[in-house]
Amino acid sequence: MEKNILEICCYNLDSALVAADAGADRVELCADPGAGGTTPGIGLIKAVRKKIGIELFPLYGSAAGIFIFGRRVRRDAA
Repeated sequence: MEKNILEICCYNLDSALVAADAGADRVELCADPGAGGTTPGIGLIKAVRKKIGIELFPLYGSAAGIFIFGRRVRRDAA
């Protein structure tokens, strides 16, 4: 049986630390929540990676509402 994975979307170091402490399996790191999430800066990515002991997945989007998943690109309907 596959284990469910709890991924928490975080927008800063503090929320990533709370997610890790609360038992998340991984963090999806984003920036600019008002725009629906964009790629976080390299400084934030490095800071979070250094401080949490769980998997980190930075969101990669070329613009607000456009997200890249491997080789597929999805435009958010919002």
